[in-house]
Amino acid sequence: MAGESGSDAGPDSSPCYLQKFRLYETRSNFYMIGRDKNRTLWRVLKIDRLDPSELTVIEDSTAYSEIECFDLLRRIHEGNRSSGGLKFVTACYGIVGM
Repeated sequence: MAGESGSDAGPDSSPCYLQKFRLYETRSNFYMIGRDKNRTLWRVLKIDRLDPSELTVIEDSTAYSEIECFDLLRRIHEGNRSSGGLKFVTACYGIVGM
């Protein structure tokens, strides 16, 4: 996620680095929401938490605005309301990979 520029970026665009992340969870998925320093670009990483034998990570190719991202989170919450909805877990400023 970090260090990628959007697919619609022009040739004069510099890469956008995500600096702040918020982790949310539903019963079946984790959602890592990253944003840039200026709060102009929001990206979503979806991590499946139901299959213990395989790590399934899906990076949403859409670059969201702040309003669009919060609308997406609201829709995820509504769609998972029967199993507890979407819950905020923590905020962080980096991701450690493997």
